[in-house]
Amino acid sequence: FLFIGILTYILGIIFNNITLVILSILNISGCAGDLAMFFAFLKIKDFRFFEYDNPLAFGIVTSEDLSNRKFLGLVQYEENNFKQTVDKKVTVSKTSTVLFVVYIVAALLYLFID
Repeated sequence: FLFIGILTYILGIIFNNITLVILSILNISGCAGDLAMFFAFLKIKDFRFFEYDNPLAFGIVTSEDLSNRKFLGLVQYEENNFKQTVDKKVTVSKTSTVLFVVYIVAALLYLFID
């Protein structure tokens, strides 16, 4: 996000290179799910992350009760109780998907307007 997205965007603006700007916007919009995961992890104190065989979902094991917690851009859709830990499966929300599409369309419009 920082190096490929933000740094490339700044360099594209400095050197007036529309290709770098478009590539950086595509990268930043592609990082939407990663950023949502990062901010969710900041709110949880004790957890263990693991991946499923689903590219749109990830899981966490935590002793915290997350049933009433809201995370920006993420939706909890499965919960399994194991002894004293809770296994949560999380997926990318519709809002994140819509924002991804909006960023792509905005980048393409910017490309064709200039």
